[in-house]
Amino acid sequence: DLQNDPADIPLLLEKIAEGYDAAVGWRIKRNDNLIRRLSSKIANSIRNFISDENIQDTGCSLKAFKACYIQPIELFEGMHRFLPTLVKMNGGRVIEVKVSHHPRFKGTSKYNVWNRIWRSFLDLLAIRWMKWRKLRYKIDEQL
Repeated sequence: DLQNDPADIPLLLEKIAEGYDAAVGWRIKRNDNLIRRLSSKIANSIRNFISDENIQDTGCSLKAFKACYIQPIELFEGMHRFLPTLVKMNGGRVIEVKVSHHPRFKGTSKYNVWNRIWRSFLDLLAIRWMKWRKLRYKIDEQL
């Protein structure tokens, strides 16, 4: 649909080269209608509050990860929204990168508020539970 600009990919890769373990896009100036922008803002706020996070735009599909941080993560349908959180939970450093966003050039979106709300909320509760229950001890390997 060409809403995300491939020219922004090097911006993400630069951050990985600087030492971050994940770089995620943040669509500062969204070229979407008011309903889509507002629902996204509300969803991101709720997601951040419940998951104790601060990712501004989890819906942006431009993301780059170091393989060593993403490969160990067990993948489930819908969990792509939480990959930055999962990387952080495993000790990774995540940075947000401002990227451009264009009006949809082709096709129609398959997403709307109602077909995402319940699944996303259940996924969010799973992430909250994982953060709450994660073991945080370190093993001393000295003999």
